[in-house]
Amino acid sequence: TARWSELADKYKVRKYVEDLGCGNILVKLYGAWDNENDIDFDTLPDSLIFKANNGEGKGTNLIVHDLKSENKEALRRLFRWWLTRKHIGALAGEPQYKAIKPMVIAEELLPIPETESSIVDYKITASLDISGFATTETVVAVVLRL
Repeated sequence: TARWSELADKYKVRKYVEDLGCGNILVKLYGAWDNENDIDFDTLPDSLIFKANNGEGKGTNLIVHDLKSENKEALRRLFRWWLTRKHIGALAGEPQYKAIKPMVIAEELLPIPETESSIVDYKITASLDISGFATTETVVAVVLRL
């Protein structure tokens, strides 16, 4: 449980994967910011995905296909909202999110195969049985390039 916050953090989990010798399967990271005003949109590719590192994916991912045509101030307002969200997961009994310092990350946008509606998202799950109580936790949720 000591590592849950690190492993639930979409930015910090990348170091964990790299330390395991598997950095080559991570999608390309374009940047990570804890202040929306530090994002230099001119240095980013036109097609990418923005994510909140502490988000559950419901309203905290933004796919961008043409960054040049996006309203940058509207993006900054959205990212400011992401950065001020606190206690993510509290209502769902996921306390590991409370210790994650909010950040916005930008990553490579992987192509979606024509026969699919989304990319394949691999989750690595660990199960533990202690004193008759069985629990299952998703310890790493990161998009991998396989």
